[in-house]
Amino acid sequence: ILVIMEATGGYERALVNILHEHEIDCAVSNPLQIRNFARGGLIEKTDRIDAAIIARFGEVVQLRTAEKPTENE
Repeated sequence: ILVIMEATGGYERALVNILHEHEIDCAVSNPLQIRNFARGGLIEKTDRIDAAIIARFGEVVQLRTAEKPTENE
């Protein structure tokens, strides 16, 4: 399992911590990369479409898994 999420100005850190506690790999991607990936043929934008695009992005692009944040983060 690899959980892929967009960076959200730091809001993703709590989820990254929880996933690491449960030993689940995760990757945090730049939203612009995903948007550029999706640009071709995207007519509308919904949460369901975003989730599908992020999943496909993770299948196509080799992502580096996120490191566990330090105590200061």
